[in-house]
Amino acid sequence: MTAKLEQALVQKFIDSSFGLPIAYENSDYTPTAGEAYADISTFINDETALTLNSQDETDGFFQVILRYPEGGYSWDAKNKADEIRNIFKIGLRLKNAGQQLTVTSRSADKGENDSGWYKIVLRVFFTAVLPR
Repeated sequence: MTAKLEQALVQKFIDSSFGLPIAYENSDYTPTAGEAYADISTFINDETALTLNSQDETDGFFQVILRYPEGGYSWDAKNKADEIRNIFKIGLRLKNAGQQLTVTSRSADKGENDSGWYKIVLRVFFTAVLPR
């Protein structure tokens, strides 16, 4: 069931057309020098019982690491971070193959330089009820 949650988040990111190449989990992506990109992944926590007979619950976060060429303006990355956060609003509900999640919070770390890139880490936190 949790794969459906991940697929819902990734598909929302793709459908939102942010104009950046995407480095997916377990992909063989090689960044192009001087070209910004988004590195995306999903972290889902353990499932726990919600009801005695039929439902479990889980939570986790969808992470987007924006990488922009070092030495440019940080505003480009910060504006893109705001654009992404505006799509993944708190309260957003996403569905995939009958499975639903709800966005509960968002965060963006302070930008920092990292191995030739200016990096901002965004996280979209969610909860989901899973059928047992």
